[in-house]
Amino acid sequence: MSEQHENNVKLAMGCLMVILTPFVFLYSGFIFHLLWLWFMVPLGLNAIGIAHAIGIVSIAQYTTMHLQKQKIVESGASTAQVFGAFLGYTILGPAIFLLVGWICTFFM
Repeated sequence: MSEQHENNVKLAMGCLMVILTPFVFLYSGFIFHLLWLWFMVPLGLNAIGIAHAIGIVSIAQYTTMHLQKQKIVESGASTAQVFGAFLGYTILGPAIFLLVGWICTFFM
């Protein structure tokens, strides 16, 4: 693969990540909101809205982001692997938490 083509692929994947970011925050916030309703409200805490959930998720991601980036950079990952990691951390990860949380609600 030529260097120009590789640079174009990196640029396209970078643009796609930027475009997906607001949707990822909404998605993660919605999942956190549901988990909060399922597990924290029954303990007597107030319900939170999606905006508050996005804020809490943002704080958690901000404080742990350097760990995720460092692993990917140190591994010498290809562009496709970096994009796959992005999708895994932002789409698949929250979905797994939601699934586990949903299963847990059956035992409450």
